[in-house]
Amino acid sequence: MGYSIDVDWHEEFGKYPDKWINEGRHILDQSCKHYDKQKDDLPGEQGEYKICNVEYSGYCEQCGISEDDCEPMMNYTYPLVCDPSEEAIAKVVKNTCLTVMYNNDNGKYYLVLCGGGMDLSQQIGLAYLYTDGRIPKDLIEEISTQANLSVSGKDWRFLKESIIEELEINKACLNRSIEEWKNTKE
Repeated sequence: MGYSIDVDWHEEFGKYPDKWINEGRHILDQSCKHYDKQKDDLPGEQGEYKICNVEYSGYCEQCGISEDDCEPMMNYTYPLVCDPSEEAIAKVVKNTCLTVMYNNDNGKYYLVLCGGGMDLSQQIGLAYLYTDGRIPKDLIEEISTQANLSVSGKDWRFLKESIIEELEINKACLNRSIEEWKNTKE
């Protein structure tokens, strides 16, 4: 996708460990409220330890989430226009194969793929809808029109309706510009 920025995550984390904050991972860790069944086996008073399943084992069966769900895998980042809310970040990490990263150097947020191997343009579009409320104009035409490719059900309908609405707005703006140019006198 032409809208993405290439980032070598292995190099970034290795050379600049304080440059990026994985906001999606933080939200995911905080969102699991299912405590580890084995906490009573840990030293200390009963109930002293409240380790959520994700923190303890890396996966919570009750939530259906894994700490690996938020690990950058592909070397693509997608810049966000808005600063996403915690609720929006939670939607991204729980409903897409992306996470939200914050760059300490420039103070900006980015969407980052945590999965790969197929056309994930629908997932990226959905993540933009959750965070920015719209899909960037440069990206919208690159989203696959194949129904239920990587997004399905109500998420697919939400994505499809949002894209159609955005394209209608763009169409109206383009029509206005065409008329303006046609009416320009030399």
